[in-house]
Amino acid sequence: MTNKKGTKLTLQDIKENITLLDTLRPFVIDEKTGKYIMYNPLFDMVKVQALLKDLSDHMQYDMTELDGKMFEYDIDVNEYILFLIIKHYSEMGQLLEGQDFKEHLHIFEGIKRNGMYDKFLMEMFDLTEIMKVQDEIQKRLNLSVQLMKVEAETKSELSKKLRSHMLMVKEKENGKKTVQKPKRP
Repeated sequence: MTNKKGTKLTLQDIKENITLLDTLRPFVIDEKTGKYIMYNPLFDMVKVQALLKDLSDHMQYDMTELDGKMFEYDIDVNEYILFLIIKHYSEMGQLLEGQDFKEHLHIFEGIKRNGMYDKFLMEMFDLTEIMKVQDEIQKRLNLSVQLMKVEAETKSELSKKLRSHMLMVKEKENGKKTVQKPKRP
């Protein structure tokens, strides 16, 4: 807590921020032709979930159909995440809507080759917005890893308890059989 005097957050402040999140601005790609794309200057953190779903689906496709060749190295994954940021925070998402992973890869490679990838990342978007999304992705991935560890530990603990219980039941059953009275002739 700081000693500086500030102003209290109001409902109007929140509404203005929401309006900014929904704002699209044009980014001129080519001055000669006037080609532009609309983009969000401020990143809506809710879109991170859709971005992660795309990443998960595309990585799964890569593993099953392409033998993991697309995302072989961490840098490949990082570059693709940046492509998905371009997709989800500009009209690129509308252009790619309904397209399969192969088309995503084709466009991804194409904008890298023609320089649009770097232009979008360096000129269109604010670096702090990109960093916010990457930080959020990292937090969510770390949380997923922690949850998987807890789940594995819980399953292991339950498995141990189940085995212990089964042994006790078996011992009781075996104990009853040995204590039975002998039959009379």
